Amino acid sequence: MAYVRGNLALKEKKIQRTPERYRETTKVVSRKAMLSTQEKLLYLFTIVICSLVAGVIIWRYAQIYDLNMQMQKMDREMKAMKQEMTQMKNEVDMLSSPAEIMKKATELGYVARESGNEIDVSSSDSNTSNPTATAN
Repeated sequence: MAYVRGNLALKEKKIQRTPERYRETTKVVSRKAMLSTQEKLLYLFTIVICSLVAGVIIWRYAQIYDLNMQMQKMDREMKAMKQEMTQMKNEVDMLSSPAEIMKKATELGYVARESGNEIDVSSSDSNTSNPTATAN
């Protein structure tokens, strides 16, 4: 038998491979199952409850803000009334001075009384019928 592979005179044939431009691959696409009705309702009620809690919190903060505004308004009114009271006290002090009383009385037409025109009011029975009797 002759040499099949060992003879130098024979040239080995090369297998030509063509480069593969496209490789065929398969991709597995999995679809997620849709939500069940119970899960949808659970999510809906969770959102509704969270919204209600947030609404209550915002409502309470609005009440607190309103109370603070009322307190500030009352403070401003108290300050204004205190200023008005001090002005009125000053006016009372000024008008209750004897010189001011005499001036106002003369403007209204009153005359100063003389020292001899005093009224005597006694507790006796004879003078009780006429308490404005004058003693001369």
